[in-house]
Amino acid sequence: MRSRWGQALRTPVGLAASIGLVAIIVLAIVGPILWSDDAARLDILNASQGASREHPLGTDALGRDILYRVLVATRLSVTLAVLAAGLGAVIGIPGVSYLTALHNLVTGKSSTATQVIAVAVFVLIDFLLIIIPFAFLELRPEATKALLKHTQDWLLSHAVRLMAAIALLLGAYLAVSGLVRLS
Repeated sequence: MRSRWGQALRTPVGLAASIGLVAIIVLAIVGPILWSDDAARLDILNASQGASREHPLGTDALGRDILYRVLVATRLSVTLAVLAAGLGAVIGIPGVSYLTALHNLVTGKSSTATQVIAVAVFVLIDFLLIIIPFAFLELRPEATKALLKHTQDWLLSHAVRLMAAIALLLGAYLAVSGLVRLS
């Protein structure tokens, strides 16, 4: 059985994407080493010029070569892209856990009444946390932004108490569930 990478590399699109990815990574590593002096060099006499043989992408208002600046900035772009993808994966985890819990609930051994109540609670959570805020943001953007700012200020001012309450509730839950398992 072929691996997915092997299959992808055998297609023209997969091969082109792989070559492009390798080229970007090489530029991100090598670009700042080779061209950082050229990217920072000021040449006021050639400021704000268009594309030419000496400057294929032209120059900026300070006469710096835009091509060199783009090549040197590749490292920052790749770093930010990796960080954004990682953050997106972390933010997506609660949604995945929500769907997993809903799936486990529906396919579990709970009674039908328990499943119906739990699904209703899941839908209510989804409705309260996602749909209603988006509706308010669309219908009354300024009022929603003001309410969000007020809520954020309140959460920040009560952060220690909220964390203590959550820790207390979690500790109580763990203690009770541990006692139930012992008996």
